[in-house]
This record gives sequence, structure tokens and C-alpha cells, in this order.
Amino acid sequence: MPLSVELRALLDGDEVDLCGLMRRCLEHDGGLPMTMGPEMVRQLFLAGEGVCARSEHGNLAAAGALHAAPTTGAMEFVGAVDPAHRGRGLGTSLLGWATSVGGPQLVVRSESLSDPAAQLFARHGFHGVFEEIVMRRTTSALPPDGRFEASTAWSTRSARDFFDAYVASFSARPGFPGWTLERWTKEMTSDDDFSSDSSIVVFLQEMPAGFVLVAGAWIVQVGVVPDARRRGIGTELVSFALQRIAESGAEAAWLSVSADNPRAISLYRRLGFEVYGRRGRFRRD
Repeated sequence: MPLSVELRALLDGDEVDLCGLMRRCLEHDGGLPMTMGPEMVRQLFLAGEGVCARSEHGNLAAAGALHAAPTTGAMEFVGAVDPAHRGRGLGTSLLGWATSVGGPQLVVRSESLSDPAAQLFARHGFHGVFEEIVMRRTTSALPPDGRFEASTAWSTRSARDFFDAYVASFSARPGFPGWTLERWTKEMTSDDDFSSDSSIVVFLQEMPAGFVLVAGAWIVQVGVVPDARRRGIGTELVSFALQRIAESGAEAAWLSVSADNPRAISLYRRLGFEVYGRRGRFRRD
């Protein structure tokens, strides 16, 4: 079926078609499920200049857009090609447009990453700088709830204990951002679905030993400090979060984990999580 690439700023009226396009991509490739929702579609595709490709019948076959990342200000490109229209050069056309408009510091963002897409980015000189695995588990047949000698739910008073556990858990990992307490708190709790009652920090000998943050059906972050590892604390934290998510009525629990953290991925698999997809960021050298 002939396709034409139309360069124009995507309009608010394209929102429904964009949601449908992202739904088809997620069904085929997996990835971050909320990217097919109107709020994230508007954020990704309708905040700047865009490109769309339509079939001769007017159906949306591909779309891409450039926008400034809210946290860094870097120019980001996000694109999607309908699985039924792949292999026709649409991805190359979208990426070629983005590189010509976005400048040398362009970041390519994919919330529904596939191997062919990563190979396309590599052919254009983009290499991966970030990749996460999106995982999903039903809330049936859950493991036993976590049991802790001492724990505290999230509050403004306990935020420092959570942050200390976070820093101790992740500061040695590559790419650690080095955020302040205020910046980290804002990033972790800004979601409207953030659940302070379901987010806890646990203690060993009165020192923060691990934590879990929950928002809606998502386990946002889990960490265990090095000295407290291999004691089952990570398993208990995830089990605790699963129980709370099930009690909220959600049929599935979700999380994302760094692709270079095999220990955590192995833990989540043992607790019944399955890979749903991948997401990533790519830059040029």
C-alpha cells in the first residue's frame, strides 16, 4: 500500500490516532504501557514539531515528534511505526527528519523498544545510554507478605531515611544521578498515584537497610543497602508491595529494572514477573 510522509506539527486532533498507533506497537513489541494513554501521547507527540506517515486511506502508519525533555532540556525524538507497515523505510524517514532538525545533541527515546529499532538507531550512529526492562506480574497466587523487624511508611519525616537507603543502594552503580534529597523526592512522589502507605523503609540495627516505593500498580523503586543484602530483604520488600497493589484492586503489578542489573531481574523472575518489553535512550558519540 503506498505511503506518503507528511511533515507537519501534529495537532490535538491526531490524539486518538496516536493512541491507537501506540497501542498497536505495544501489543507487538511490549514496552511502557502508559505510552498509549492520552496524557503521555500528548507529552511525547503533541508538544512540538512532528512527522506523520499515512496510508492512502488516511490511516496513521507512523509518527514522530521532537520535544524538549522536561528534566534536562535536551531535544528528544520519539517515533513509532505501525507493525503492519514496517520494512518500508518509514523508520529511516522519521529518524532522518529528526536528525536534520534536532541538532547534534539529539536524544532518541523509545518506550516500546525492539531489536530492529535499536539496529536502525545504530546504523545512524546512535548508541544506547540507558535501557530498562519492563516487567509484569498478575496479582493472583502471591508469595507471602514481607515481614520486617522495623519499618516506617513514607512521610515527610521519614523521607531522609528513604533517601539514605536509596543512596547507599545505588550510588555505586554506573549513571547514578547524584540528586539531592529534594530532587529525588520530587521525582519519586510526583505521580498522582503515589502511595505513601504502600511505600516503606526497613531498618537493621536502627539503620536504613532497604526501601520500596509504590505508585498505583507500579513498584517504582526497590533498593537494599550492600551490607544488608543476601538476607531476603529485597524479596520481602517486593512481596510487601505486591500485597498492597493486590489490595488496591489492580489485576497486575508492574515495574521496570535496569537492563544491566541481572541480580534484580533474577529476583523479579523468581517472584513471578515476566518481561513485557523494553525502553531506552540513545545518543550519538
